Amino acid sequence: MRRGAVTAVVRLRASAVRAQERPKERTRSAVVDAAQELLLAEGPGVSILASTRRADVAQGSFHDYFRDKQDVFRAVADRAMETLERETLARTALIADPLERLAAGIRLYGRIAESHPRLGRVILEQGELTLQTRQEHVAMFARALAGLGVTDLLQLDETPLRISFFISSLCLVMRLRLTDPGLDDAETDRAAEMLLVLLGASPEDARRACAAPLPPAAPAA
Repeated sequence: MRRGAVTAVVRLRASAVRAQERPKERTRSAVVDAAQELLLAEGPGVSILASTRRADVAQGSFHDYFRDKQDVFRAVADRAMETLERETLARTALIADPLERLAAGIRLYGRIAESHPRLGRVILEQGELTLQTRQEHVAMFARALAGLGVTDLLQLDETPLRISFFISSLCLVMRLRLTDPGLDDAETDRAAEMLLVLLGASPEDARRACAAPLPPAAPAA
């Protein structure tokens, strides 16, 4: 068989595999959608049966997509965090100073109770455990720091340990902001200063970065 023909066959097979995967992805997404709505309405006691019924999926096929109920909730929390991360990156993209950009991201995460209350409730129920226990988040955040160009401004010795403490502390700030109405933006910004110092920024640089104005939110579509 000629090389061109072999390439065509490979492409056709790959296309067929993708076509088979698309319905599975849609079904998985429907279960995650249903679980999110039920988690918001009923809390973590929601059953697998309720999630599959709401998604119009046979209960017997549930394990084709997820290992157990906690696996679904992790997917719900991961989706919430991805949405928050995507919107935060878009909102801070035009900040020229890398440390100010990092500080703005932390400060916006801390304002989740006002900006994304529904996402905040999902993260409050499940996302903290997900962020704290999965090592890929440490590696992902280390790459994000490198991408921001702030590594020269931070003293990142023992990087994984510092980042683990940072992620746990950021989760705590988000949880407090979601559950304590008395915690305001000023307190959140002071917490952001402490988190920057935890990552190795000087107190002066951290204070300067957290005093900068936050970029405006994108207009609602």
